[in-house]
Amino acid sequence: MPEFVIRDLIISSLKDTDYNPDNLSTSKSVANLFKNYITALDENILIVDTNAFEVVLDINDYNQIIYTETYYGLMRIARQGNAILALLKDENAPKAWLLVTVYYHAFFCAHLISRLLGRYSCYFSNEEMTGIKSFADNPGKRELSYGNYVGYYSSYGAEGIKIKFRSEGDRPHHTAWKNLNDKFSVASMRNMYDGKRFSRIQLFKKIIDDSVRKWPLPSEIRNRWNYADIILYSKKGDETASEFVSMLVNSKDLNWASRKVNPDPKNIATSVAFISSTLNRSLEASKSRILR
Repeated sequence: MPEFVIRDLIISSLKDTDYNPDNLSTSKSVANLFKNYITALDENILIVDTNAFEVVLDINDYNQIIYTETYYGLMRIARQGNAILALLKDENAPKAWLLVTVYYHAFFCAHLISRLLGRYSCYFSNEEMTGIKSFADNPGKRELSYGNYVGYYSSYGAEGIKIKFRSEGDRPHHTAWKNLNDKFSVASMRNMYDGKRFSRIQLFKKIIDDSVRKWPLPSEIRNRWNYADIILYSKKGDETASEFVSMLVNSKDLNWASRKVNPDPKNIATSVAFISSTLNRSLEASKSRILR
């Protein structure tokens, strides 16, 4: 199942840095959140090209960042899950808003998983980028502009862990699904699975892959339900989301994904719940390896 593929990817990534939560502080200082740590660096920064730079992190600091990001990331996901439960109990709540809330649960999961797999989406403001440049070595006199960057785990050697940042114009939501798909697509091809597991994995890939236009990305579904089509906040939206709601209430996403489902309006809505529940199970299966 797709959650096992993601769980195994996370565990493999933790092994790369000899991650052991027993060796880490439980202080949960926000200074150890990834972006806060990067913007506080005053050494080991190199500008390698226009709108591209790399940093080298001490391995213990890096593992502490993983611990802290996971702690706060799971807290955000849990609170979003509580918001979903509250909306399910409110009979007057529009199902469109429930879908948007479930989407954000899925997005928060994807954001954390991407970090655990060595992809770090960050927005650096003009002030933050000015600070980074002030401490960076810049032999080529290259310019760094503020904006959206993605950091890529590059290597782990005697110096520490190297992360390379590139400016990428994609919006954060699109980037989250791209980062996840890049990792998932490669891993899911390494092993053979039985028929039902294979079909669920293939469906998951189709939904998060921007190059497969048969299914819209979860972020595109969110955009349509929250912005583009006001009618979805009427009874029409409630009817279209009927199977989506049933999946949330009865936790039958595996049954749905094991069928041959086509991207009609009802299944497109239901796909958001499938992605959300799959990613949540991936993190539930991994968190005991990360936190203590």
